[in-house]
Amino acid sequence: MPKLAIYVPKKDMKELEKWRKTINFSQVFMKALMDEIHQRSRMPAAGDDQLTAAAQHYRRELAGSASPMVDLGFQLGSRQVMECQLDSATIRTLLDLGSCDLLSAQDQATVENAIGDQLEQLTQRACDQGYDDQSHPGWRWAAAKGYLQGISTAWDQICETMKLLE
Repeated sequence: MPKLAIYVPKKDMKELEKWRKTINFSQVFMKALMDEIHQRSRMPAAGDDQLTAAAQHYRRELAGSASPMVDLGFQLGSRQVMECQLDSATIRTLLDLGSCDLLSAQDQATVENAIGDQLEQLTQRACDQGYDDQSHPGWRWAAAKGYLQGISTAWDQICETMKLLE
């Protein structure tokens, strides 16, 4: 019978060793492999161009319906600035991110870190309005963009008022 070697990371190997005598790893692997092959064979073959076109279509469609998430983010960002919940260094960092068209995963994490303990509340409000990662994969991005816009707008107002105080 032909053999196939499978790489298992060291940290996982310790866990596997506990089960070596009670689990037939070959059977488990073959079942998982056959399930994966079956799942993939059910899906019609799609080329990269078709996948890209479909992704662009749904991204446009979902972006149009993400306006409530932009609004939620905007309200949170402007409120945090007006209530002095952010220090000026954080505001500068967020203002720089606001000028980017796309947020990287690291930028998204920076925004979520600035949102802080209010992130759970934002997530719950999004969920209450029917937004989640499955139905609207870009809702977090839309909320982050709104948040950055809210910070920028509130900060502009504060800067104008500071000029009047001189």
